[in-house]
Amino acid sequence: MHTTSVSLLQRLRRPEEQEASWKRFVQLHTPLLFHWARKLDLAADDAADLVQEVLILLVQKLPELEYDPSRSFRG
Repeated sequence: MHTTSVSLLQRLRRPEEQEASWKRFVQLHTPLLFHWARKLDLAADDAADLVQEVLILLVQKLPELEYDPSRSFRG
């Protein structure tokens, strides 16, 4: 996976679709976030903690996200 689906980002903001959408988002992005954290030479436990912190921040900030198709979500 090289991009984040715009439709998934939109579904994360819809209350009726949030539970399934967050499960999918976490399933897709946890391995990538964990990989990036390990590349920073974090121990596995610390990398897992960082991934959780990032996901918590996303839950808090995503409702405010104004998606710009000319930019990268991951960027």
